[in-house]
Parts: sequence; structure tokens; C-alpha cells
Amino acid sequence: MPRLRGFGAVHCPHLNVHSFVPGFLFMFWLFVIYCVLIALASVLGGYLPLLFKLTHLRMQVALSFVSGILLGVGLLHMLPHALVEDAPVSGVTTAFLLGFLLIFFLERFFCFHHHETEPVSTDGHDVCRQGDHTMGWVGTFFGMTVHTLLAGIALGSSVEMEHSMQAGDGNGGGATALAGLAGLGAFLAILFHKPFDALTITAVMRVSGSSRGGIILANILFALVIPLGILLFFLVDGIGTWHNLTAYALALSAGTFVCIAASDLLPELQFHRHNRLLLSGALVAGLLVAWVSGLLETHDHGHGHGHGHDHAGHHHGHDHHDHAHDHHGHDHDHHDH
Repeated sequence: MPRLRGFGAVHCPHLNVHSFVPGFLFMFWLFVIYCVLIALASVLGGYLPLLFKLTHLRMQVALSFVSGILLGVGLLHMLPHALVEDAPVSGVTTAFLLGFLLIFFLERFFCFHHHETEPVSTDGHDVCRQGDHTMGWVGTFFGMTVHTLLAGIALGSSVEMEHSMQAGDGNGGGATALAGLAGLGAFLAILFHKPFDALTITAVMRVSGSSRGGIILANILFALVIPLGILLFFLVDGIGTWHNLTAYALALSAGTFVCIAASDLLPELQFHRHNRLLLSGALVAGLLVAWVSGLLETHDHGHGHGHGHDHAGHHHGHDHHDHAHDHHGHDHDHHDH
């Protein structure tokens, strides 16, 4: 029987509804909780420019911390998970590169990822001046929306993949999934980064003279993009090959995370020579958060790996075992005769 697509699918020749439903419900509510928390964080971040002005130092320390989380999740979680899937390594690395280049060119042409409360030019050269006209915040909103859709795809693929790994423990994804939160690393990276993305949009809109009502509306709409990205991931899954899609989505998302982190970190080397220890410490702290979240995610995965994480071959292996057992019984009867 082909593998049932969707949330918490079990890998057995006969569908066990009792084991499927708990896994489905757990992953559904996990997505709901993740999306609600991310949306609240995004809305809160977007409101900050309407309340008070953040200092430059606090902004840079926070961005260093978040960049550490993004780097850790992209390189320590997503990319390794993508490489253990059935997709060819060359395809996975290509997807990673495409994800990196996608964010790079969005930044190149729309100049949307400068996390400052006000656009500033220090040398008089041609720089991104989003606040000078309406197209500034429109380009910012478009770039951030595409980036956030990719983040939603990253969260969807990460949760489904890790939930499937937990389901390989033999309990159909029910009780095993309750022992750990699938996709925790991706969730934390997005949770801590979304407020800065929303802040960028609303700050640019405020400088460009947008109305308070328009800023609030854009902030709320932007907060809903993550759930849209998750839905997009599962809609594409319904018309494609799941296993390769998971690998490529994870690799693509890892590339976007690394590029976003690099775009926030690399300017520090040239323009933020002060507070080096503080900014470096914030980066290391973010990496530690990503590493610890990976430990929490994989605490219950080892047993599942031991029972065969290869979904494509799981059913075959099960049938092979039954087939061998039948042959053994046949030989035994023949021996008695």
C-alpha cells in the first residue's frame, strides 16, 4: 500500500487509524501553537517603531544573537537532515545554493533586509533608501514576504521530517511524538527573527509617511505569512514526491537561513568594530541555543533511527521480513513430512 500523505502518516502495510489519529492531532496542534506564537512575536516586533525607538547597540546585539540561531539551525539541523534523505547529494547542495542566492538577489534588487529603525546614509553614496518613496516599503514588504514564505516552508518541512523520525520508533507517531517537539530549532530561529523582519517593514513605512492604520494592517498581514508558507508546503506535497521534496525544502531553507545570518553578521566586521566582545558573545549564545534545541529535538530520535528512518525502504523491509518468515514456515512443514 502506498504511503499515506499528510500529517503523521504511519509506515505499515495496513493503516492503523488509532495510531494515525494521535500523531495527526499532535502535529496539527503543534503547528497551531508554533504559528500563534510566531504571529504574536511578529506583531509585537512590528509595533515597536510605533512605541519607541530602539538603540543601535541593542539592535545589533539582538541581531547577532538571532544570526547565531539562524546559522546553527541552517548548518547543524536542516542541512544534515536534508543530506540523510533519499535525494541525491548534488541535488541537496544545489537546493542549498539556490536558497542562498534567492535571498541574496532579493536583497540585491529590493534591498529589504537592513534592520535599522531609520534608513541612514553616512557617506552620501547611492544606498538603499526605502523610506524615500512608496516603492521603498513596497519592495521591503515584498522581499520580507517571500523570505517569510520560505521560512514557513522550512518550518513545515522540519516538523514533518522530525515527526516522521519520531514515528519510526514504532508507536505510529503518537506517544513518541509527545516526548519531543518536532521542528523546535526551526521554530526558535523563526520566532526570534520574525520580530526584526516586521520591525523593518513598519519602520520603513513610518519613515515613508504611511498612516498608522496602514502600518498596523501591514503588520497583521505579515504575521499571517508563516501559516501560509506551511500550507504551501503541504499543498505542494500533495502533488509531488514527498521524500525528495522534504530534502530539497530543508536544503533550500538552510541556504536562506545562512544567507540571512551572513547579511546581518558580515557588515559588523567592517562597521561595528566597537563592542566586539559583546557582539561576538551574542553570536556564540545564539549558536548555543541552536545546538541545545537540536539536542532536545533528537533526544528521542536515536531509537527511531535504529528501526529504520528510510521511509522509502521501510515498507519493503517489512514485507521482506514477512516473506522470509513464510518461507521458514514452509520449510519446516516440508521437513515434518
